[in-house]
Formats: sequence, C-alpha cells, structure tokens
Amino acid sequence: MSKRIALVIDNRAYQDDLLSQLPPLQIESQALIAILLEPSMGNFNSVELLTNPSVAQLRYHLSNLFNRKKQFDVLLLYYLGHAIIDTDHQWYLAVTDTRCDGLAETAVSAGYISNLMDRSLSHQQILVLDCCCGHTPQSLNLMYLADKAGLDVAFKGNGYGRVVLTASNTIDFLVEANKVSGAPEPSVFTQYLIEGLRTGGADGDGDGQIGVEELYEYVYYKVIRQTNQKPRLWTYHSPDKFILGRNPKEVEMPRPVKWDLIFGAVMAPIVTVIIGGLASLSTSVGLAGLFLLMYAFLYWTLD
Repeated sequence: MSKRIALVIDNRAYQDDLLSQLPPLQIESQALIAILLEPSMGNFNSVELLTNPSVAQLRYHLSNLFNRKKQFDVLLLYYLGHAIIDTDHQWYLAVTDTRCDGLAETAVSAGYISNLMDRSLSHQQILVLDCCCGHTPQSLNLMYLADKAGLDVAFKGNGYGRVVLTASNTIDFLVEANKVSGAPEPSVFTQYLIEGLRTGGADGDGDGQIGVEELYEYVYYKVIRQTNQKPRLWTYHSPDKFILGRNPKEVEMPRPVKWDLIFGAVMAPIVTVIIGGLASLSTSVGLAGLFLLMYAFLYWTLD
C-alpha cells in the first residue's frame, strides 16, 4: 500500500554572523503541517517537522525520507529558510550551524539531495522551496541581484518522477567577508499555498483533487499581484499528475450517462414494431415514451 510522507524543514535561527543579519521568515510552519495532515486536504500519512536542525540532523532526515520507499509512495520535501550559492555556483540549503566560509562542510548541497532522489524508488517526488537565495561572489557586485539562482538545473538529477516548486528563482542577497547586501522581500508563497489547499481554490478543474500544477497556477497569480516574486515550477522525467492535496469542499461531479438504460429505451419500441408489425406503431411510440420516462427516473435515483 502506498503512503504519503512529508518532511518540513523550518530554519530561522542562524549561528553564522552573516546569515543572522538576514530577516527571519514570517511563515507559520504549524499551519502548513496541519493542512498536510488533514485527511480532507493534504491527506498525508505522516509529516515530520525539523525546526532549526543542524547539518548532520538534516542529512540524516533527508536520507530517511528518500530511502527504502516504494514506487507509488508520494514524498514531499518542503524547505523554509535561506539558500546560498558559492563561488563555483554550487547550490546549498543553509541550516542553523551553516557557515558561509565553509558551505561544503556545514550546509546541504543540491547535489546531495538530488542523489538521494535519484536513488529513491518513488516516482512521486515533490520538492518545494520557499527560500531567499544568496550568492558569495569573489567580489561584491550588486548586478548579481538580477541573476537567476539556477534552480532549474540544481535539482534536475537523473531520477524519474520529480517536480520542483519554488517561491522564486532569483538571487536576493549577496554575502561577502563581513557584510550582507540586499534585503530579501518577505515571502507570501507558503501563505497562498496553504490558502489554495485550505479553501480548495487551487482545484482548477473541479475534479476534487489538487495537482501540483494547479496549485502552482493558483499561488503564482496570487504572489505576483502582491510582490516582485515569481514562483517557478519544473517537472522532470514524469508524465504523471502529481497530486498534492484534496479539495475540502464537496465537489459535484458530472453524472455518468447510463448507456444501458438508453439502449433499453431505444430498443424496446423497435422490437415491438418488429414483432407486432406496423399496426403496433402507436403502441411502440407509447412504449418509447414510457421507457424514456423510466430512464429519466432511474438516472436521478440510481448511483
């Protein structure tokens, strides 16, 4: 039996002198977890929350999320925090004990996460990143703030069945030896993601299920009206529809046509004509009306 398993990382406290200068995220991770666990919304079997984990703790829990999972298990990794790109353009998730002068040893690289996802048997892997991204250029250059963060390739990997949803794909701040330049804009991405799941507003096609692409479209238009953020979505090696949640509101599905009843209503008068001859035509027409009336009654009363 397949399972729906999520890991939420909420990192706001940084020991590094530079990272601690950044404003903390104004996001309520508990609200997100409640939505994911609610059977009528996220319908996840289990959701684990890591608050301000160390790099060792995060690596352990990431490995636990992706290892020993089955093909049809749905795996969700949701990260709230800051990210750093080093001078070699390597992408890292920052955690509480991350040091900007030692990212390879004290942060979790995109390559590490992609390798775990590549080896996982799950064909339903969802990565959501609500984070502002910084760069550590060799010389301070504010033009970097107009660059893309490179998330389209950072988590691409070689695995099957992966979707990456991000709050943005831009560099929001710069980190140099003794200062941070740039002020990350407060994110409303997760706020609207929660809203789309809680209200069912993200169920664009009204089928009662909320796919990742539907949720992305809902969040995208909400976010761009309020901020300069531009959420992005990338899907890799998968034709499947990724279902992130359910519409909590009752959805009235179209009634299926009962072709067997229609066939009976049409054939009954024809058979009467064949057996009774043309003299029975009036009787046939009457039977046709009767059978059609019966069909209408059964259509609205039978499941």
